[in-house]
Amino acid sequence: ERQTMRRDHDQPNRLTHTAGDQSGSTLVEAMVALFVISMVLTGVAQMIGFTMLAHRVSEDVTAATVLAEDMLEQLKNTDYDTLTAGGSIAADAGGFFDSPDVDGNGTPDYNRRWQIQDVASGKVVSVRVISPLATSGPAKEATVFALIAEP
Repeated sequence: ERQTMRRDHDQPNRLTHTAGDQSGSTLVEAMVALFVISMVLTGVAQMIGFTMLAHRVSEDVTAATVLAEDMLEQLKNTDYDTLTAGGSIAADAGGFFDSPDVDGNGTPDYNRRWQIQDVASGKVVSVRVISPLATSGPAKEATVFALIAEP
């Protein structure tokens, strides 16, 4: 930084000290500005990451719901007398579960289980679809129920 000495016109015998070239920012001001900008950008990046995760979870839950409703419709369209009670929505039970490959890559994308229970007015059908998405928090799943009345 360039500094100069000049005479004060109000007091001719007194020299005043002036600093030259005050037009730029100091290094400290620049570092503070960079710190503030980096904090803002970090917050934005975290928000984008959270939004992407929430979008993926939403897609999985929607797909699970569609798969559950599809199976429920298949079971509702099955001849009533061929609907055998059994199965479980809590665990895989022979003949009452499958693992659909939604994206067509040859690997199962979801675990779908269904249960049929005989009741006085017909059959209660429950279908549960669980997404394998490995994230923290509750399981990404959908469960639907229907009562199929006796004809």
